[in-house]
Amino acid sequence: MLEDVLSNYGEIFEVWFDGANGEGPNGKRQVYDWPRFHEVVRRLQPNAVIFSDAGPGIRWIGNERGEAPITNWANFDRDRYLPGTPLSMDLPEGSALGRFYVPGECDVSIRPGWFWRASENARVKSPRRLLDLYEASVGRNCTLLLNVPPDDRGLIHENDVKALTGMRTLVDRVYSTSLVPAGATATASSTLGGETDGFRAARVLDADLDSWWAPAGEARTGSLTVALGAPVTFDRVRLQEYVALGQRVSLFEIEAEVDGRWQRIATGTTIGHTRIVATAVTTTSRVRVTIHDARGVPMIASVSLHDTSRGRGALR
Repeated sequence: MLEDVLSNYGEIFEVWFDGANGEGPNGKRQVYDWPRFHEVVRRLQPNAVIFSDAGPGIRWIGNERGEAPITNWANFDRDRYLPGTPLSMDLPEGSALGRFYVPGECDVSIRPGWFWRASENARVKSPRRLLDLYEASVGRNCTLLLNVPPDDRGLIHENDVKALTGMRTLVDRVYSTSLVPAGATATASSTLGGETDGFRAARVLDADLDSWWAPAGEARTGSLTVALGAPVTFDRVRLQEYVALGQRVSLFEIEAEVDGRWQRIATGTTIGHTRIVATAVTTTSRVRVTIHDARGVPMIASVSLHDTSRGRGALR
């Protein structure tokens, strides 16, 4: 069956191995040859990511609510686990000491159930709720797997389509661009190699995630100060690490200068590919991000500011 599915239906993005055995309380225990399954996927769909409790490419986040924990390491010791593992309490946060890069995936349905029912046509999650789930999954160093079941016509119901379209609109309105002005500048407590070798602190304000800021030497702490030039109002800060060289940050702080004094507006642990941090509505012309601890030299690829009120009221 796996050979057929992976051979005759074009490019497959992800192969999802659930943890359920299905044998029932008195049934025969089923044993799976996971190395053989993985070999088939890699041979027939080499670009597909493999999901299960243990990965090997991407792991379950431990719930079906679509929400990751605040602390979330992509690092993971996947050899300890198999689909249906009794150690599922280990899955949500990953491990700072994990030997493999296995990001979490948050699965949730757009409806109360996983399959289409006419009785649930009025219970599709709203665009605003879907934006919340985006922030709680993608915004916490995970991917979001949103289940959208076909109806009895074999089509996606119009209510689901409306919700998905609204979600896309909200994500674009809030996160497609940063509120950091084009003329903003960034300075750092120290910079790897100095200010002339391509690691300028100001690069974190660009959309290019192939560059980064890192503190000098082997330091695992440091700070970035962003001068906006004029006051900006925001309620979200998006941070991104240069994860091509690993996830590193384990403790950070965000401050805003208000009435000439620095005020803490948020703290956090892990960042990873993307960390969206909610703050109180803040208006400031200077923002400071301080890395207090990391498992290696921190490498920050992006700092951006966003305002969720840009989508408020337009879609419910």
